[in-house]
Amino acid sequence: MTNARQRLDQVTLVVREFEEALAFFVGTLGWRCVEDRDVPEQGKRWVVIEPPGVPGTNRGARLLLARASTPAQQERIGSQTGGRVGWFLHTDDLARDVARYRAAGVVFEREPAQQPWGQVAVFRDLYGNLWDLIQPSAPAAAAPTLLAALAPVDTPRLQVRPVHEADLDALMAVNGDDVVTRWLPYEPWRSPADAQAWLARMRTLEADGGARQLVVVQRADERAIGTVLLFRHEAPSARLELGYVIGRAHWRQGIAREALAALLVQLHGLGVRRVEAEVHVDNAPSNALLRALGFQHEGLRRQRWTARGRTYDVHAWARLASDPAP
Repeated sequence: MTNARQRLDQVTLVVREFEEALAFFVGTLGWRCVEDRDVPEQGKRWVVIEPPGVPGTNRGARLLLARASTPAQQERIGSQTGGRVGWFLHTDDLARDVARYRAAGVVFEREPAQQPWGQVAVFRDLYGNLWDLIQPSAPAAAAPTLLAALAPVDTPRLQVRPVHEADLDALMAVNGDDVVTRWLPYEPWRSPADAQAWLARMRTLEADGGARQLVVVQRADERAIGTVLLFRHEAPSARLELGYVIGRAHWRQGIAREALAALLVQLHGLGVRRVEAEVHVDNAPSNALLRALGFQHEGLRRQRWTARGRTYDVHAWARLASDPAP
């Protein structure tokens, strides 16, 4: 049943007579009659009503008015739920509707009051059934996560910003280079489909707010020449992990150091206490870069990862916001 799609279409309200029920719900409350037809084969009248709004947009259950035709059904009129509130009518303006209902003679059992789920008043219909009239509380706006709120970082030559799909063509020169990707945990890109699959994985990582995929862009031509991944962000511990790669045509120009130094300033300024990185033991340039950026070597992690058919050791690095500037 995991793929089942269901919704409650309508609910029955037992009434004495159709016309008095329509006069109350349509005439007094302002509802709309959406169906009113005879069913000769059953000797019944089929009457369906719904609350006001844009026609065809009602997402809740409609009300089927059912005329009591037996003594047992007549006994249920006005007490279908044994004195409990039986129906819950949502509104976009409770004060407006309470004033309008009162002016039309509707009796309120309980005055409007603020509840955790919204403003609520309880009224009786013409039969005595209890209804909740509810203006739901507006959902609290989700606070942007630290990584989602990260602003682009500018340096004299570069900008570090979120990745866009339009960057994928330029990034083929980075992630499609066997030499550049030697130390990465995924295979080099061989086609645009590989690039799209990578972007989809990054978007999945970003979905819960714990990761952000960035690109390093040349300001001169706005072309992406590398990537930076911020991931495993743990807000209670104010820590995250860092990964990066720069295209081979831009090695030995101080590009990675310039981009990461500026990004680290912003991260620490936003309250990130600890930035961690793990680097393959044989990746000498990257290990040297982290030391130059003020990261402290915290040890060797033996056989830490298995990727692309090999298991390898890594050096563990970390930089604290309280560490002295390099």
